[in-house]
Amino acid sequence: PGLTLVDAITGMEGDGPGSGDPVRIGALLAGTNPLAVDTAAIELLGLRPETVWTQRVARETARSGARLEEVEIVGASVRELRPRHFRPSKTTDIDFGLPSFLSEPLKQSMTARPVVEREKCELCGLCVQHCPPHVMAIENSRLTIDHRRCIGCFCCQELCPRGALATRQGLLLRLSRYLGR
Repeated sequence: PGLTLVDAITGMEGDGPGSGDPVRIGALLAGTNPLAVDTAAIELLGLRPETVWTQRVARETARSGARLEEVEIVGASVRELRPRHFRPSKTTDIDFGLPSFLSEPLKQSMTARPVVEREKCELCGLCVQHCPPHVMAIENSRLTIDHRRCIGCFCCQELCPRGALATRQGLLLRLSRYLGR
């Protein structure tokens, strides 16, 4: 994508979409760097960047646009547009307060991720070119995804002209769905 747009005229606070509440923000965000747009949105809502796991990963891996100081804001300051009150989702952070050697496998088991359907993939490279965290590659005539660094944005799935990227749920998600039947 050449331009990322975020409609922040009305946002959803709390645990949406079913349990959230609409809140008037009155802003449109746009930029050529999707991460920079996310960084501005996090500031707009007054969230601490370390509580948003995708932002935390972007900062830890030194991605361009992960820090507000790196983002050029044109127009009103995001702080001027900030709503008086914004209640974030309770599920913004999923570290569970556990050490990483326990929380990482637990997160993986509760997270959906993209997987390649090799029979459909024509290795066009569109997903590789536009993967925000740059975790996809074509190696030895195969599309690969580094799932440890994947942020689960599913941009690859949305962009694939052949529908060659499917969603695979983690073990606990699959188990809970099975038990819920």
